[in-house]
Amino acid sequence: MRVPVSGFARLSDWEQIQDTVARLAREGQSDDQIAAVLTANGHRAPMGGEINVATVRKIRYKNRVLRYPQESRPCHKAGYLTIAQVAKKLNVTYTKIYWHILDGTITVKKEESTRCYLFPDKPSTLAQFRQLFDGKISRLDF
Repeated sequence: MRVPVSGFARLSDWEQIQDTVARLAREGQSDDQIAAVLTANGHRAPMGGEINVATVRKIRYKNRVLRYPQESRPCHKAGYLTIAQVAKKLNVTYTKIYWHILDGTITVKKEESTRCYLFPDKPSTLAQFRQLFDGKISRLDF
């Protein structure tokens, strides 16, 4: 008998559920089919109900398993860094940089061809970001 728990992470078979969702999605199965397989294999939602299509979709998104990854457009451009690349180099979160853009602390326009925020790939760019995060400057303009 399964005991109800407060969330998926508390399920004893959570890792197996995630692995199954990722594997079946990569094999091309739909979220409906994956939910049916999980139910047939005895997996259940935290409160004991069946795992539904919306839950499978959330698990896929959480683990960055996209249905049609070939359709996503890369934001990379030679000589420039994306928000994610800057965040990785500075060891900060993507959202920290993104919120500074939204609140106007960092002024940058989206690049037309990629429709992404891009920053020059120069040591001075990273130095400016560090100064902003250390409170030495109050604004950045790119």
